[in-house]
Amino acid sequence: MNIQSSIFLFVIFVFCLFSCESSEEAYIEPVGLLYAQSFEEETNEFSPYSNSSQDYKFEWTEEEAFDGKQSLIIEGLNNSSDFAFWWIPFYDFEIGKPLKARIRVKTKDINGSGFAFNMFARVKDVTGGVASGTASRKTTDGEWITIETELNKIPEEDFDRIDLYMLLSNNTTGIVYFDKLEIFTE
Repeated sequence: MNIQSSIFLFVIFVFCLFSCESSEEAYIEPVGLLYAQSFEEETNEFSPYSNSSQDYKFEWTEEEAFDGKQSLIIEGLNNSSDFAFWWIPFYDFEIGKPLKARIRVKTKDINGSGFAFNMFARVKDVTGGVASGTASRKTTDGEWITIETELNKIPEEDFDRIDLYMLLSNNTTGIVYFDKLEIFTE
């Protein structure tokens, strides 16, 4: 084998090595997927909430996206003592079964408490609910991360919906992006 053939094979090997490497998270659809939303089209399924419209900005944006071209953002403009969130009601669940939800999150210029992802089972005609474990963090250091929360078992009571909250905590400024919401059973 001559030197040119050796160099050619080495270049091919290096090219294959680097082209096969991926830094992105490999996607595996969860077992028992009940709902998936990648925020590609604006819908009134998701509602924003804050007590103060001058403290927060809510948008569907193409600025950042984990999956597709759009994500939801909450931007904390001022150091408000109130929190802000996007929320969605979910009705397609089975009493007595576990329910999980996960979402991809990325932060930018976060100062303060950070963000959270909550899931509540709501009793018909009653304010409040039974909260699941809450997933929360201060920052994602500019990277997309996956966070997950769950209800181990939806109680055997008169529950009519599950509410999911994508939240920017009080006393927090900066931007949090939410994308690729999935709700599933085990």
